[in-house]
Parts: sequence; C-alpha cells; structure tokens
Amino acid sequence: AVSPVEEAEEESGEDEERTSPMESPKSKTPPRKRTKRDLPEDVFEESPQVESENDDDLPHGFDV
Repeated sequence: AVSPVEEAEEESGEDEERTSPMESPKSKTPPRKRTKRDLPEDVFEESPQVESENDDDLPHGFDV
C-alpha cells in the first residue's frame, strides 16, 4: 500500500509534500492523501474533519 502511494506522489511531483507527511504521524497522512486521490474533491471536502482511517471505511456513513 506504500509503494503505490509513493509512486503516485512522485508522478504528481509532490516530493516536498511527501517529506513533510513522512515526519508527521503516518496514521494521519496516508489515509487523507489516499482519500483525496481515491474519492472526488467534492467528497473529500465534505469530510475534512474526518481525517481518521474511518473516513475511508465510511466516507458518507459518518452519520451513524
């Protein structure tokens, strides 16, 4: 799961951004970036406060 993410980041040219997250908690950064890439910006904007792994599990189910 780390290989694909790293490759995608390198292609985007976000090397500098990748260095910052690396220093930060890995549990908080990867999920957020993955969600933004996986889901459309609309969905990502709808759940900005849900930076937890749960966001990936239930992006539109945080109502429960």
